[in-house]
Amino acid sequence: MLAWIVATGVQLHRDAARGSGRRIPRRVGARPGLGPVKRPDAETDDIHMDWSWRASWRYVAGLVAVGFLMWFPFVRGTRVPLLSAADLGFHELGHMLAVPFGRTVHFLAGSTTQVLVPFGLAAYFWLRQRDLMATGVMLGWAASSAHDASVYIADAPYQRLPLIGGHHDWNWLLSHWHALDSASTVARAVWLLGLMAGIGAVAVCSTPLVRQMRAVLAARKPPRSDRRDLRVREARFRLRD
Repeated sequence: MLAWIVATGVQLHRDAARGSGRRIPRRVGARPGLGPVKRPDAETDDIHMDWSWRASWRYVAGLVAVGFLMWFPFVRGTRVPLLSAADLGFHELGHMLAVPFGRTVHFLAGSTTQVLVPFGLAAYFWLRQRDLMATGVMLGWAASSAHDASVYIADAPYQRLPLIGGHHDWNWLLSHWHALDSASTVARAVWLLGLMAGIGAVAVCSTPLVRQMRAVLAARKPPRSDRRDLRVREARFRLRD
């Protein structure tokens, strides 16, 4: 009798809802004694994945740019096309700005400015703009610039590279410091600095992607409490059978 009353009430509720034009929610995957089993909606998943891609495409582009900046110097051993002109420009700008400060600072300022400019831009985008993609790309530029400076330093004892001016900066500096034999050691240290900057660039651009992937996977998993309740209800249903 009680079951008939409940069934009649449910039917009347559905009839009234149809008459008002209101959409009736359907229970997906319902089983007797277990209640509704929630399943992911395909349309909701598509919207979520579209939002995820819109939020993460910049970091994918940043990784591609960093890979481009790292490929030429650290794999092929050549300068990055077009970017090498910017490095040369900042190198010469450093020389010009350091003219009033003596010959040592003048020769040192070229490579120092060339490397510090992209590092400074990376710090700006990190601390002021909170732009991880731009920070990663600037670190990739700093890596390629440091590699270029390391090649210049290693050439100090031999002076084989073509120069714009008449003096080799690092030949003069290391000779002035009586450390010309240490050119390879200094070059290796600057090369490692560039490699660390490149690794940092990859980490900065990939961290948001990893977080986004974890968020997508977590959104597809039901909460632990729901899964525990579902297991308990399934166990009770088996015992009832």
